[in-house]
Amino acid sequence: MNGRFFVPSKYIEFKNRDEAIDFDTKMKESQAEIVELLRKE
Repeated sequence: MNGRFFVPSKYIEFKNRDEAIDFDTKMKESQAEIVELLRKE
C-alpha cells in the first residue's frame, strides 16, 4: 500500500445540505403525509 490512502475530502468539496432544512417543519410535513397515507389505506 505504500502508505497512500484515498481521502475523498481531499478531492471532493463537502457541502452540508442539511443546514438549510427546518427540521421541525419537515417533520410535521412528513407526519401529515404518513397520516394521509394511512387514512387512504
